[in-house]
Amino acid sequence: MLSLGCLPAAAAFLPRRACAVASVEIVPEPHPLSEESARGYDKLLGAAQVSAPLIILPATRQLSFESAERFRQQVRRGWWLLVESGAAYSRPGELRTQGQVLYKVFGLNIAEAIGVSTREATYLTYNCPERTVVRTFGAVTPIDCSPAEKLAEYAGVPVAAKRWVGRGGVVYLGSMLGVGLLAQEREALAVGAALLRAETDGALKRG
Repeated sequence: MLSLGCLPAAAAFLPRRACAVASVEIVPEPHPLSEESARGYDKLLGAAQVSAPLIILPATRQLSFESAERFRQQVRRGWWLLVESGAAYSRPGELRTQGQVLYKVFGLNIAEAIGVSTREATYLTYNCPERTVVRTFGAVTPIDCSPAEKLAEYAGVPVAAKRWVGRGGVVYLGSMLGVGLLAQEREALAVGAALLRAETDGALKRG
């Protein structure tokens, strides 16, 4: 699938939830937004065929160094990790903590979230693996990446990327996709399905 200092460790995740697809784990955090997004991914995966092992962190904003390091070890052995930003509804300091964790453990450099209009629909442009636009919610989180790693952008700024790590890799989504999946939005479903196909078929090649 898919291709900053030190603060206290974040709260622990809820127990991992196995879904209908073998070798896929959805790991929601203990807040309603993450649970809602997790249901969106669960619905998508219920109709999918995924051969590469995958971990999904929906609407994450409390990822600790300890948990991230555990995930990194799995990624190095061949798993893929999808990190979906929950920054749109983060409390003060949470985004900074997430930036520190992602940079130190995975080398992902994210920036301050960009607020978007709440009065009208705002869209991201996905260039890989599916060329389409997808509605975003609340805010988007830019990420520093190479052109080969970029998956999506907002106003010309990269907001989704892949990064190979060992035998596997990490996909960072700077906007919530799971909420759109749960709402059965056509564009979100197209991107979600394409990401799964890309992982399974090896389409997200090293850049």
